[in-house]
Amino acid sequence: MGGVTLNNDWFSDPHPYLYFKVLSDEVLYHNNMIVPLYSIQMLYYVKDPGATVTFYQSLLDRNGKLLIILVSGESSGWGKLWRTFRTQLCNTEISQSVTTGDIKAYLDSKTTSYQSYKLPSQMDITECFTEGDQRGELLLDFLTQVLDFSATAPPELKRGVLDLLMTPDYSKEVDGRVIFNNTLEVLVVDPLQ
Repeated sequence: MGGVTLNNDWFSDPHPYLYFKVLSDEVLYHNNMIVPLYSIQMLYYVKDPGATVTFYQSLLDRNGKLLIILVSGESSGWGKLWRTFRTQLCNTEISQSVTTGDIKAYLDSKTTSYQSYKLPSQMDITECFTEGDQRGELLLDFLTQVLDFSATAPPELKRGVLDLLMTPDYSKEVDGRVIFNNTLEVLVVDPLQ
């Protein structure tokens, strides 16, 4: 059992879990089966990441791989930010705060084999700590995924977020700049068995 056979209507009538456009140059076919399939930072926008992963696995050829890239659940400051302030920051209608830690736990529960690779990444967030700095305000919106976060967040939430962003486990000071760890992780997932 390597997956499902694709028919000519596949692109016009997608499965409900098919949330991203698959371009012809991104997909290789072998006997109408998908060999590689990419899920790059898209599982944040689905209601059920586990079901979505399982669906994508079902599309794979027996030699295919599913490539998932998300925020690292273990070493990224973003993962810690979302775990700490999930109820105050994240949209609960979608899985906005999902990390590779969540996906690995799901895959482990299904005894699905995968490989994991860290993608070290950093971001200068110095301006976040200067009250009223336009770039800093936009960075805080980006980091929290909340529009006008500084203007709308309760003071204790804003203080908690800024304190977490300064935590030495997730940020470091380099030449007077605050550098935030936003490490990503790649999961290379095998097809369903």
